[in-house]
Amino acid sequence: MRLTDGINDGIIDASRDESVGATGSKLKGYGGYVGNNIPQKSDWLRRFVWRMATFESSYTIYQANKYTPRDNILDDSDRLQYDRLYSETHTDYVSFSTAQWGRALRNIQKEWKVSRLGCALIAPVSIALLQIDSVFYDVLARTAAITAFIFSMAGLILSANLMLIVDQFRGRRCRNAWIKASESFDDPTSVEFWSLLGFPLALLMWSMIPCIAVVFVLAWNLQDGDQLSDGNEKKDLKVLNIISGVFLMVLSFTVAAYMYLCKRISQRFL
Repeated sequence: MRLTDGINDGIIDASRDESVGATGSKLKGYGGYVGNNIPQKSDWLRRFVWRMATFESSYTIYQANKYTPRDNILDDSDRLQYDRLYSETHTDYVSFSTAQWGRALRNIQKEWKVSRLGCALIAPVSIALLQIDSVFYDVLARTAAITAFIFSMAGLILSANLMLIVDQFRGRRCRNAWIKASESFDDPTSVEFWSLLGFPLALLMWSMIPCIAVVFVLAWNLQDGDQLSDGNEKKDLKVLNIISGVFLMVLSFTVAAYMYLCKRISQRFL
């Protein structure tokens, strides 16, 4: 794909923005230092939490869509495209980054659309699975189905919201944050930026796992829950129901907390 494909997706400025200066400088509105920053004790925890929550999709998006300066482009054809872009339009650093960000943003939008469609399919499927007796009366299968519904609804809401504000991602502030976040994936602020972009896809994957688990449980479940007559088995079932309820409650609060963090992160970068 040509680098010029994204040239109209942002504001072309002939002057280099001061906020994208030397590595390690503070970017206004970015919320942190990237590059020669001073590591904090909690940095490793922030990186771990977000990378686990996003199923490493944030790192995949980082590798596929990070900013690459012209001097670091190794492919001769890409270099040729940049030289042609520069000679035809007399654009500078900001114009080249605008073109790259426009192309990267379109790729990320495609992933958001896939997440929205996938979550929109899994949500009703998980509800439909609960109508099956062997799923409803089995604690594991029922918990997995509700878990799939929680993740799919969160993914549907987040991807839909990001698609609604996609025009704000084309602004200079978000583009500059993208350039700074492309310098290193080890910085927790950089991880948060890419996690915001990759979280809808992660929620889709998180919802697929319990949904597939329900299918396996359904295939191997040979006994209906309402046929249990032994007192000990009923007592064990009651304990499992309590554990399931606590797990689903904690999961709901955790997903809600991540959704709130995504909102705070988007406000910082947009």
